[in-house]
Amino acid sequence: MGLIFFEIALLLVGFVLLTYGARYLVKGAIELAYLYHLPEILIGMSILALGTSLPELIVCIVAINRGFSDMVFSTLIGANIFNLYAILGLIGLIFPFYLSNTVIFKEIPLMILATLIIVVITNDQLLFDASENVISQTEGQILLFCFSLFVLMVFLNLRKGGFSRIKFEEDQSARKWQIFIWISGGAVATAFGGELIVDEATRLIQRFELTQRFFGITVIAFFTSLPELATSAIAVYKRKPGLAFGNILGSTMFNFLFVLGVSALINQLDFNKGFNFDLNFFLFGTILLFVGMFSGKMKKLDRWQSFFFLLFFVAYLYFVWVRI
Repeated sequence: MGLIFFEIALLLVGFVLLTYGARYLVKGAIELAYLYHLPEILIGMSILALGTSLPELIVCIVAINRGFSDMVFSTLIGANIFNLYAILGLIGLIFPFYLSNTVIFKEIPLMILATLIIVVITNDQLLFDASENVISQTEGQILLFCFSLFVLMVFLNLRKGGFSRIKFEEDQSARKWQIFIWISGGAVATAFGGELIVDEATRLIQRFELTQRFFGITVIAFFTSLPELATSAIAVYKRKPGLAFGNILGSTMFNFLFVLGVSALINQLDFNKGFNFDLNFFLFGTILLFVGMFSGKMKKLDRWQSFFFLLFFVAYLYFVWVRI
């Protein structure tokens, strides 16, 4: 029993290292951007977007190096489901908000399109009569290309409104040695935290006779989504729920296109067709969100809609538990 608690403690230490390491790595990168007067939009689309999804990226890189494809898919799909159903549901329940036409007619459809792309490239046996379901290195390159197009589209849309460079103020900028410590220390902490998470998760999976799918979709997905949860909570507190939705959109695109793309480049990803249910559940949620914008109060996420998102999430967790 003592050994089990020790392994759980190490797993939690891994999550702490991963979370705080990512925070200081991003902090150092932002200060470096301040130092060289980089455009604000560049920081937002690259450093901050990477920062909230960095835990998923690190865990997936470590997992694919160990040959744990199921852990990669379960972490990413589980994180996206948590973001859409749990975080968005909580936001709408606490503070119902309107969505702009850009979000409804461009960004939500992009989430649907990204999910459909993953469904297509992972179901080789069903759609292309192949011998196995995999994401090859070539398909990984395609995902990264799609992510580049997404970033370019966001950049061009925001450029229409204009953006300025960050004003450099000597007394508000960190010293170079501090930046170096934040970046190097954060990088080491995230790498070590990711190693701990995968190692201890593997031990606990074997000890309790669980599956990588169950552990990844529940425990790992929840803890790696904490940055998105914190960011969304702050946005809601400041009465800017639109930022919270933008964070969820960015995280979805980053996880499905960038993280999966990078993982596939490192090593071919074997896809367990059992994940089709989880992918379809996420796809159902994005379509439900789109349709919901035309019911009740137009273009508004009402409390009753948010409640159903949370209800679906609870039902999904129950189903995940039952199918162990």
